[in-house]
Amino acid sequence: MRILIAEDEKVIQSLYKLGLPAEICDLQFVSDGNQAIAIYEEWRPEIVILDYGLPLSNGYQVLRYIREIAKDETTTVIMVTSISDQDLVIACSRLGIQGYIPKPFRTEELAWMVFQYHLDNEQKAKL
Repeated sequence: MRILIAEDEKVIQSLYKLGLPAEICDLQFVSDGNQAIAIYEEWRPEIVILDYGLPLSNGYQVLRYIREIAKDETTTVIMVTSISDQDLVIACSRLGIQGYIPKPFRTEELAWMVFQYHLDNEQKAKL
């Protein structure tokens, strides 16, 4: 499973590596929103995990690109942020995120949350 992770902090990137099993996950990391868009276009991952506070283009702008410009409604997009702003969550939900993970997260729960959001998204697509 191809997972694009847009996260600018190396420490958090290492948590993703610990929490997502290498046996079934092909992870690609980028550290800014512009890279996220470029790699998304080139690689077409099944799951995109976006940190909201990315440099250059933030996570919301990347989400807007995926949903409104690329017209992709099938890729599972999960927003991750330490910002507890209800308006942000609502805005991202309107654009079509499948999940929201608040920072800090526990690495031992990460795979379950990511895969559950992805499975829910796949089931909705079949309806």
